Amino acid sequence: MPKRLLVLCAALVVLAVFSPRDARAWVDDYPITISTAADIKAKRARLIKFVWGKDGFPSASSELVSGDIPSPVTGLDNLERVEKLRTTLPTLTMGPVIVPAYHFIPVQKNGRLVVVQQGHGCPNSFNGAATGNGGFQDTIKALLVDGFAVLAIFMPLQTDNQCEKGKHGDLFTQAPADRDGLWFFLTPTAMGINYLAQHDSYRDFNMIGLSGGGWTTTVYAALDPRVRISIPVAGSLPLYLRKTLYPNDDEQTHAAFYEIAGYPDLYIMGSFGAARVQIQVLNLNDPCCFSAPFHEPALPHVADQPVDSQGFEPSVRLYEARVQARMKQLKRGSFRVVIDGGDKHTISENVIENVIRPALRGR
Repeated sequence: MPKRLLVLCAALVVLAVFSPRDARAWVDDYPITISTAADIKAKRARLIKFVWGKDGFPSASSELVSGDIPSPVTGLDNLERVEKLRTTLPTLTMGPVIVPAYHFIPVQKNGRLVVVQQGHGCPNSFNGAATGNGGFQDTIKALLVDGFAVLAIFMPLQTDNQCEKGKHGDLFTQAPADRDGLWFFLTPTAMGINYLAQHDSYRDFNMIGLSGGGWTTTVYAALDPRVRISIPVAGSLPLYLRKTLYPNDDEQTHAAFYEIAGYPDLYIMGSFGAARVQIQVLNLNDPCCFSAPFHEPALPHVADQPVDSQGFEPSVRLYEARVQARMKQLKRGSFRVVIDGGDKHTISENVIENVIRPALRGR
């Protein structure tokens, strides 16, 4: 059978696996549709309208709950105090979605802030080391030691005090009129940054996230150019490289959104701009997602690659190269992928010491 016919058959099989299982369309985001800065501006405007409707990007701010609370994370050095913020989002029938955030303020300050975005699984906590609960404790500790302030934000319904395991996907039917369900996932970060931009004198904003928080980091950085350095960890792959959909993570595969801008486009949008950088981190043998154990060489665009380039890492390097080529054409900003050799779903000590800290220090 001719190779192209084999590829077409494989594509039909994949589509059959993707679509009927959960009645969501699969978006082929292999093509990069951004060529110019004007394309980025236009796509950003369309995506913002899609998420927030006619009101546009949020101008409101999170609410300050307390200006000085006991630290929810233990073992931190160079910590002056912790503020607690809160974003309250109405739903149609479920009652308000309340998303807390913790603002860690260092004693010795460098005037810069890093948003640290939590992911799925609740009740969640930022109080876990790299060998345990996601590496958030080690990440926040390292950032504070380096003089960064930290805004640690939860995902909606995945918080330390509002844990709704079975209702995460229901948010897509609960958004107010003229807004999309993604509104719940992105608004707390926007309103948290808005609060700090109004009440503090940070000279730049940066963002790190793990898992669902890595997804938030990827998408949010594409929509808000205030985020200068973004480091999503185990948060996404282009849709064309995914063997399965994650049934509880509707935001990952929300077809109407990704038809406007697929993941390669979003990587470009999150990287483009003066001194902007995005470093995508993937854990090689992550037992959760976006890793070698989940890779499928029979996927359409992968099967069309040379035989010796159909593995997980070569496939990643191919989309990295395509994004980097477009970034070179655009001449502002940079993008790269780091494949960490670990086998845990975490921000590893290696990533903290050899990716996050050097990137934020400008090395």
